[in-house]
Amino acid sequence: MDETRKEYQSMGPMGTQACRMSAKAVIEKKIIDLEREIAALQVLIDSIPWKILTAEDEERSWNYFVKNR
Repeated sequence: MDETRKEYQSMGPMGTQACRMSAKAVIEKKIIDLEREIAALQVLIDSIPWKILTAEDEERSWNYFVKNR
């Protein structure tokens, strides 16, 4: 039982006593998430054959990204 108690104590406060992330950490996490999203979109831009898309294809792509964003 003592080992379990020590294990939980080492994890820090939990429940209502848990510390939330600092504002700086939240902003940094948001920046990282946005950088990942931008990188994924860049890969997508590079992989789509834009020169051979028809107007209908482009319209469908536009609708898909606008609706899913």
